[in-house]
Amino acid sequence: MSDDPKNRRSGSWFSAWAFALLFAYPLSVGPATWVFAQVGRHGWYEGAFLTVYSPLVQLGEHSPTFKNLLDWYVRLWY
Repeated sequence: MSDDPKNRRSGSWFSAWAFALLFAYPLSVGPATWVFAQVGRHGWYEGAFLTVYSPLVQLGEHSPTFKNLLDWYVRLWY
């Protein structure tokens, strides 16, 4: 049953989503911070930035270790 192409395809989609949520999304805050620093605190970008990355900020409020890691990573880009 594991050789079924449909099962392999759904596993691939799950892997892609898991990668995006666990790695790509948190790592994207660095480049987004750099763009935010270039654009400045005005316009639609500030609202979008704060909305998109608010889950990471909220997670940092509950985990000091994650907050320290996130702060360190953002400072690399800012």
